[in-house]
Amino acid sequence: MVLTEKEIRALQQSEQPLIAPFCEDQLQAASYDITLGERVIAFDKRTRTIDLSGQEPQELYTPSLLGPEGYCLGPNEFVLVELQECLTLPADCVAHIRPRSRFTRLGLLVSGQHFNPTYSGKVPIGVFNASPNTLILKQGIRLAQVVFERLSQTPDEDKLYRNKVNAAYMNEEQFRGAVLKEAGWSDNVRTLYKSVMDSLTRE
Repeated sequence: MVLTEKEIRALQQSEQPLIAPFCEDQLQAASYDITLGERVIAFDKRTRTIDLSGQEPQELYTPSLLGPEGYCLGPNEFVLVELQECLTLPADCVAHIRPRSRFTRLGLLVSGQHFNPTYSGKVPIGVFNASPNTLILKQGIRLAQVVFERLSQTPDEDKLYRNKVNAAYMNEEQFRGAVLKEAGWSDNVRTLYKSVMDSLTRE
């Protein structure tokens, strides 16, 4: 069930707010407008071969701060952008990033993003300029919207994102890039973690 503005507003009153910072003006009937933060992360111009099952590629990105003039996104260019908002989901909710029609009609495509229950962080999202024009990205633009859904029941504790061994982007505040392996944990740490979670589940 998709949450309405009343339910989103109610979750803002909980011990852990759903959205921070929160602006009432960005709250829609069944979504919340999310805004472009202060940083754009572009790919550098070198071409590589990247094994998606292997080691994370190094020095792949070129972050830059958005000045008053913004970032000129050229035709057929893809970048990652930081959001101003941090999302913190309860155990019985998921969230999805959705594009805004006004920007889609200009050829600006926003990557879909799924947030699992108990995710918390400031995730970057991808934007692609599919138009023949240069589009200027400026800090504070309401770039996309996030839709929240209530689950029919709460998942098992060990399946919640905050408890997963490979929750590579939990509590992300600074950009981390592509994490292709399980959050850098050693086999011993994974074994110990699984043992602790199994014991908690049995209690």
